[in-house]
This record gives sequence, structure tokens and C-alpha cells, in this order.
Amino acid sequence: MPYALLLILLLYFALIIFYTLKFLFHKDAITQNPQNLPINIITAAKNEEENIDKFLSCISSQNYQNGRLILVDDHSTDYTYRIASDYKKQYDFVLCQNNGNGKKAALRTALEHCNAPYILFTDADCYSNPQWASIMAASAQHTKADIILAPLIIKADNPKSIFQRLWQTESLAILTLTAGAAIAGHPIMCNGGNMMVKTALRTTADAYIKDHYRSGDDIFLLQFAVAQNKKMIFVKSCDSVVYTHSPQTLRALIRQRARWAGKVTGYTDKITISVAALVFGANISILLAMGLLAAGVINWYIFLLLWIIKFAADAFSVIIPAKYYKIPVKLIDIFVLAVIYPVYTVVCTGWGLFRKKSW
Repeated sequence: MPYALLLILLLYFALIIFYTLKFLFHKDAITQNPQNLPINIITAAKNEEENIDKFLSCISSQNYQNGRLILVDDHSTDYTYRIASDYKKQYDFVLCQNNGNGKKAALRTALEHCNAPYILFTDADCYSNPQWASIMAASAQHTKADIILAPLIIKADNPKSIFQRLWQTESLAILTLTAGAAIAGHPIMCNGGNMMVKTALRTTADAYIKDHYRSGDDIFLLQFAVAQNKKMIFVKSCDSVVYTHSPQTLRALIRQRARWAGKVTGYTDKITISVAALVFGANISILLAMGLLAAGVINWYIFLLLWIIKFAADAFSVIIPAKYYKIPVKLIDIFVLAVIYPVYTVVCTGWGLFRKKSW
């Protein structure tokens, strides 16, 4: 048993280091001045009254002049739609109500208003710097890629909150996995909060985006593109980063991660499934090693070796992007996250597989 756990963790270590090095040495192949490529910026919003004003202010301050926002309200029960309607008086954009129910239906509603060759997706709880739309448009103009992935980072709004710092740290590790796989030539992850897609591809892929999963419009689109051998790139530039707020409660975070985990049963790409299984297996291995240690089957130094292998890989995958994007990360945060992450992963995965799918 200890040798099997060691093998799993060594494979995990090799994978994470490989993806992190891909990110570290990647250089974007983009121009800084897109030639006015028309783009549509699409966002579905549901009960975002606390964030919608900041989001709209961010979009309206973009220095790219050929982007058109399409905002779809998904039956919000708060003041999201009213705030957006008031903002529309000073900033021209398309505001409409969801024709159906759920995020996928909201995005389909937005597609009815699209009139540009590229769609730039983001979320209503996100924000970015004024160069974001420009750098994404430049990437599309220069590479002609079908899908353009870019960083999304959970920002610790309160640096004194260890809770917020932990999820900021986790988002950096997820970013490395997303970027490294894409740069390596086979994307396995993406985030609908920051990705650009050819409108024709999104329209063609609509039937493939599985409706019985309320979320997952991004990953199912990505897997469709992978199966069709479409061109996909990752933009590393600091100007391409989109930030989102840290979940305010542990329950909110676990619900979000459970939604992500629940989509695994709909995956069709073998490499994506294999990587997900390896990541889950590495976390399970640490829990099994703890059990073996408690039962006296293995010595403490064997357990420590197994834990250090995983911790080293995880720490490297966080420190490299943190340094590049100038995100303050404390070693203690990486350590604490490494301690709780195996249990956290199992809880989220279990809840995600058996809970009711909802947005």
C-alpha cells in the first residue's frame, strides 16, 4: 500500500511541476494594438446587486472601443436588474431578461443579440483593469484562435482574513493547472469568467453543452473544441487577468466547488478525466496515509515523505503565478491549505456528485 501511494504522489508531483514549468516559461504571441476587431462581451447575472455596479463601471472604463456588452438578467430577485437599468442611462449596452431558466439559457438569450465574430465571456462578480478587453481582442486578432483562455484569480479583499487568503491561494494553483495544460497543447480546464470564443464555435457547440448540468457551459464548450481539434491558446499577460471576490462563507465556497465537481460525470475528454482522477487520487492518498499512520501500518517519516512530495508540488504551483501577477501569498497560507485540502477536496467532490445540480 505505501508504494502505491508513493507512486500516485510521484505522478502527481511530475504532472504539477510539468504544468508549472509550462506556465513559467510561456511567452504570449500577441500584438498590443488590435485593428478594431468587433467583440461582444457577454455576462449572465443572477442576484448580483452587491457587484453589478462595480462590474458595469469596469466594463464601461475599458479602453477598447469596439466591444459591446450584452448583459442578461437571470430572473434576479434582488435589485440587479434595476441597478443595471439605471446604469444603462449613462452607458450604452444591451440589457435583457433570460428567455429560459438557468445560466445556459441566459447565455443562449445573449447569443440572440451577438453580432461580432468573437465573444468575450465574464461574470457579473468579476472585475479587471482597463486593458483587459484590448489584450484579449489583440490575442484573437493575432492568433485567430478558436478559444482564448486567460487568468481568473480570486482576490482576497481583506488581506487579514485567512479564509480569503486561502481561497486566493487555491485559485493560483487552479490557474497554473489551467494555463499549463493549455500551453502544453491539451486544455483540461477553463473558467467562464475569463475566456474568448469564436461566435460561430459557440453557436455550433450549443447542442453539446449539457442542459441537465445548470453550470458547465465553459468546460463542455472546451471539451467540444478539443474533440474538434480547434485552436486554443492561453494568454499569460498581467493585463489579461480577471479578478473575482472571495466567497463570503465556507458554505458558499463549498457549494461553488461542489458544482464544479458535479460536472465530472459529464466529462468526455480522456486526458481531462485522467488528470482529475490523479488530482483526486493524490488527495485521497494523503488521507489514506493518515489512516495507515494512525493504525501503525507506516511510520511517521514515511507519512512525512508522502506529504512533503504533495506539498512541494502544490507550493511551487502557487508561488510561481503569485510572483508573476504580484499577488501576496504567505507560506503559512500554502501550508494551511495543504493540511485541509485533502478533506476539503473529498467533501466537495462527494457533495458535487450527489447533490442536486443548480446554479
